[in-house]
Amino acid sequence: MNSKRAKQWTGDDSTPLLPIKDKNKLIQRSLPAESPASDIAGEDKPEVEENVEVSKPLPEVSVVDLFATRAQKLQNRQTAIASMSCAIVENPEENLKKLRTLKEFWDEKDPDIRMGNRKLLLLSLTEIYKDILPDYNIRVASQAEKQQAASKDTKQLRHYEENLLHNYKLYLQMLEECIGKAGDKKQRETADEKTKEFRLLAVRCMTQVFVKRPTFNFSKNVINVLIPLLAVHNHQILKTICTAVQQVFKDDKKGETSLEIVRCICRTVKARNFQVSPMVMNTFLALRIKEINTEEEKQKKLTHKEKMKQWSRKERKLDKKRKELNKQLEEAAVELNRSKILQARTDTITAIFTLYFIILKKAQDSALLSPVLAGLAKFAHLINVDFFDDLFKVFGEILQLEILNIADVLNITRTAFTILSGQGEALNIDPQRFYTQLYKVLPQLATGEGSACIENIPEIFKLMFIDRKKKVTNARVLAYTKRLVSVSIHLEGEPALVVLTVVRNLFSTFPYTDVLLDTECIGSGMYRPDIDEPEYCNAHNSTVLYELHLLTHHSEDAVRQCAKLLLKNSPEHQKTAKTRCMLCVQSPDELIDEIQQQNLATSHTAGQKQKRKAVNTEAVKLKQSYSTIE
Repeated sequence: MNSKRAKQWTGDDSTPLLPIKDKNKLIQRSLPAESPASDIAGEDKPEVEENVEVSKPLPEVSVVDLFATRAQKLQNRQTAIASMSCAIVENPEENLKKLRTLKEFWDEKDPDIRMGNRKLLLLSLTEIYKDILPDYNIRVASQAEKQQAASKDTKQLRHYEENLLHNYKLYLQMLEECIGKAGDKKQRETADEKTKEFRLLAVRCMTQVFVKRPTFNFSKNVINVLIPLLAVHNHQILKTICTAVQQVFKDDKKGETSLEIVRCICRTVKARNFQVSPMVMNTFLALRIKEINTEEEKQKKLTHKEKMKQWSRKERKLDKKRKELNKQLEEAAVELNRSKILQARTDTITAIFTLYFIILKKAQDSALLSPVLAGLAKFAHLINVDFFDDLFKVFGEILQLEILNIADVLNITRTAFTILSGQGEALNIDPQRFYTQLYKVLPQLATGEGSACIENIPEIFKLMFIDRKKKVTNARVLAYTKRLVSVSIHLEGEPALVVLTVVRNLFSTFPYTDVLLDTECIGSGMYRPDIDEPEYCNAHNSTVLYELHLLTHHSEDAVRQCAKLLLKNSPEHQKTAKTRCMLCVQSPDELIDEIQQQNLATSHTAGQKQKRKAVNTEAVKLKQSYSTIE
């Protein structure tokens, strides 16, 4: 039955084979019928006729040739991108259409140069937009404004700005696509090294444009893309964004961009349950806010209900027209509106303090405690009076935990005494626990972690002792003086000099500290350096400050001079010694700068002396040679 069906299908005695599928048709194949005689004789069977085209073998290419071809392609593309980029920067009004051509290069299909081509495009477009973007914010004209009659120059400018804004939007979308979902844990784990490098490049490009033009269009969109990346566990991305944010904080004069960034950071920190790097909170320290709106200015402004009660209908209409006129004048004015700036800064500080207080209450054991305390120390003069009591309670709880290092204790002490010397002067708060805690951690100044905090010591001791000299006991001053001198022998040049200038300020402010230099003074008890209570360590019974005698043999000349003059501590030497006058009048920073200049001058003179000596020796040798010749 099968043979019959096959014969009926082919129409002859041949045996049908499976067809071959070509691009557009099916090719039927068949095998001719075999004769019995040929089978018996064992003759060879005829070959199958197939209409199959045989492809030619590819030429062999070495790896060196492949790399050379790829390098040549990249060089050609780099030349094309560079020429178009230069043309756009030289005359953006006429050559802005070339941005479209650069955008077409983004969709390169050649796998050999696709990644390199995209990197070149991102870097080139970044430099282009950093150069051609204007300082002002472009406002897109409405349809009614476009239908109005306008001059030719106005139409050209409007067309140019619209095209520039459209291309800049496409550029930001490209960067956002490259960054992708960097915060997604699965994508971070599955991404290869090339993807991570390309993502970092996109972040750097976006931050560079944002730092250059932080108030341009789509700045809020850029903030919403960059700030959530601060929660990513990538140190390079984190450092890049934090550096950019700090630079924007320093350069921002209006305060609106800083306010938007601060609000986005606060949302990110809360969303991550405070599990972010301390570098994120340290960015707030770059803010330059020294003044905000006071409560008195807020009380002067009437609410809408009060206006409805106190003003007549005519007065309310006049007030409405006045507001519209002021709004138009503000838009046309070139100079900054001071009240608007103060309001933005007030909102910024309010958002920061809200986040600080939440961390102090809910996340005292997190890594964000140190930057929070540093921020409170910097902005302590801006804290509202209503928060003073709660803040001191939280400080007391934190000090009892005993998990703080010397930097945290210094920040807490600075914040507390800044409050007590300002608006909180009338508060009935005993600062004894702050004196005790700082006295306890003072020896840590000699460690590596404490040496970085020595620059804050003069300001803190000024708040604690100099400004409160009528409220400080003698035993407390003597104990701190003794401990500071004991710490100074373990410090190097500049840190030791800073500590000695603080001791000098204590000597000049509190005359009874001369007891520590009097060998004939007799008191009761014995000095106990192991006791952490400055009131009960009997510092007045300590022997003459032997540490000053040790410092007279210090390696630094300035430290030796300061120690000798502190030992003398007499008005006669203050009048006769020039260095003593310098030590008594100048601050530690001024003193260190002057000593550094003196060291440079001495090294310069020493170098000149060596040169003169070398010239003189050469002259002597020449004279000797001439004498031998004669």
